[in-house]
Amino acid sequence: MGKATFLFVGVGKGGVGKTTTAVSLAGSLARRGYRVLLIDGDRSMNAGASLAVTNPAPESYIDLLHAHLHRTRPPFPIQNAVSKTAFPGLDLLCGTAKRGADHITLWSRVEWGLGETGQFPLFGKLLAPLMSAYDFMVYDAPPNVEGAINIGALICADYVVSPIEADYYCLSGTRDLRQNIDGITSRFRPRPPEQFIFLVKYAKARTLHSAIAEGLKSDPQWGKRFLDAPIGNRSRELMDALYERAPLCYASRPGQSAAEYEALTDELLRRIGG
Repeated sequence: MGKATFLFVGVGKGGVGKTTTAVSLAGSLARRGYRVLLIDGDRSMNAGASLAVTNPAPESYIDLLHAHLHRTRPPFPIQNAVSKTAFPGLDLLCGTAKRGADHITLWSRVEWGLGETGQFPLFGKLLAPLMSAYDFMVYDAPPNVEGAINIGALICADYVVSPIEADYYCLSGTRDLRQNIDGITSRFRPRPPEQFIFLVKYAKARTLHSAIAEGLKSDPQWGKRFLDAPIGNRSRELMDALYERAPLCYASRPGQSAAEYEALTDELLRRIGG
């Protein structure tokens, strides 16, 4: 690939396995031989904490944004913010190495600076030197996707990948997210990114879950966006992978969840022509 395909993993709410999806997709793509950059877009930095890092970066992209916006120091190459992980082909672009109040203050100043000056595309401009170095960039968004940094990520996005629980309330929230995506990106690009959805915490034996899946497949709006590769609720397997700081496909004892995310990766690649 000449330019990285940018996957924005977000849904507009927490607790649906968004970070697990971002880390699992990134790991599965890397295992297939793609060059992948996982971008930790949530100030909680859970995506970065989920991966074993062999060569930590001395800088972060939040530090670089801060340098550009507030001119507190000379800007540095974005490559200085890329960490090498223990998994071949998978790198990490972390938000910040700071913790506690310093971390919150720095992130807030960047969010405020981007919003106050309207420089939402700055995030994509800073990523530009990395675009040819990777096949995929996977961005783990926070629950609130309307923040200034996330707007910048949506401007870059080729696809939005949204995990949703098998209930009607979450589907309603996904419709709201679609409207937000269209409204946010219409100011900066001619067409919004294409969105895909898939079910998580899914149990085929439950009549409601099966009915929702079938309804999504036949829905005139969501049918073409529905990835028919559901993810079950197996928290023990996920916790084991987190303890090992590894994507599910690299866990020492990969189980059904790893197989399901492998199937999801295959389905996504088929749909985007990867």
